[in-house]
Amino acid sequence: MSTYLLTCQCGKSVPVEVGQAGGRVTCSCGAQLDVPTLRMLRHLPVAQSEAAKSQASWDARKGFAAAALIVAGLLVAFALWNRINEPKVMEFDPARQIDAANKGLEKLTPAESWHFWVHVYQPLAKSGFAVFEDPRSTAIQQDVAQRRVQQTTLLIIAAICVAIALTAALWPRTTNPRANR
Repeated sequence: MSTYLLTCQCGKSVPVEVGQAGGRVTCSCGAQLDVPTLRMLRHLPVAQSEAAKSQASWDARKGFAAAALIVAGLLVAFALWNRINEPKVMEFDPARQIDAANKGLEKLTPAESWHFWVHVYQPLAKSGFAVFEDPRSTAIQQDVAQRRVQQTTLLIIAAICVAIALTAALWPRTTNPRANR
């Protein structure tokens, strides 16, 4: 049901409902006011309901808080994506390496086997086997360390954005002292 505002001679507005059309209401100053008929009531200003007054409206503070939360969410998402897509150092699997070597040896001709013996296995017999390590492992480890620092930085900035958003949303509103005069 709509509520309209009826203005008193004292300057105050008295809320009037449609059911009161054609009747009388009393202002807080004590004056008796005649409520217009239903047809004339529609020409009065409409009062905002308490629900509409209490509804949260967007203002600069809430917009700033929402923007800070969106930025924080994007930073967390990027940090997570960065973590998921980190490069990994290949692990050496001796059994798989032996299987691959045996399959390769089975395909060699006698001349290729002799060449392989002279140029690969004889030097290995003298120097010994070195621990197999991916030549890119150092670069990959440095890249992972750099990404971890980047992820930590992004998460710290996201936490700061959340703190700013909470501060903006929960900080008490200041009243203008000139407005109260």
